[in-house]
Amino acid sequence: MLLLGYLMADRALMRAQAGEVGTITCQQGAELVKAGALKKGLGEAGASSQGENFLSSCLVTGRG
Repeated sequence: MLLLGYLMADRALMRAQAGEVGTITCQQGAELVKAGALKKGLGEAGASSQGENFLSSCLVTGRG
């Protein structure tokens, strides 16, 4: 029960911080990851996969 309360408080804090100036959305982060992978020489499919993995992780955890 204590863990559930901690997780709910953590999520509320992250959402409050999301409105701060200078934060990026999960989608923006995924695009940056994809662009970085392309710059490192990864192909389009690999870069897209890395971007999608970042997006999934970000949406689940609320953190980039």
